[in-house]
Amino acid sequence: DLENTNPVIEGLSLRYVSDLYFDATTFSSPNQTVYANNNDGIPKVTVQDMRSASKRNGWELQVRQNQLFMDGAELIFNPFVHEINQDLLNIKSHNGALTVNTEAQRFAGTTTTGNPSGIATMGMGTVDGSGVSLQIPGGVGVGIYEATLIWNLVATPSTANEHISEK
Repeated sequence: DLENTNPVIEGLSLRYVSDLYFDATTFSSPNQTVYANNNDGIPKVTVQDMRSASKRNGWELQVRQNQLFMDGAELIFNPFVHEINQDLLNIKSHNGALTVNTEAQRFAGTTTTGNPSGIATMGMGTVDGSGVSLQIPGGVGVGIYEATLIWNLVATPSTANEHISEK
């Protein structure tokens, strides 16, 4: 719309989530760890919170799988929030490795106080090389495996701060 060159962006939304790709691997008797191979760098997720100050009471980003990935395999994230976003937007991520399963788990979120508006991109893996990994038990059958990740952005502050990293 040429009349509206700068549209008003409002609300709380999930703007972007990277697809995850893993290289092919061969059948192996010992356990294997395969890392996500994304051409655009570290897989990421972007949240936008442009709600009015009176409605900006925190948010929580949760992730889960729709089904188990394969027999005994585990999808591992290492959530990363840059310290500028931690300070400026008051975002805290899950502390340490996050094993994704069929139960919703907190990936990151804000608290109820000092929650400014903004757009934040968070890594599914850290910049130090602790990327997204798939841990495959030895002897798992050869084939093509897929799973759907379900991301849920909740506009309610969490009280489960024991799983949130502190700076």
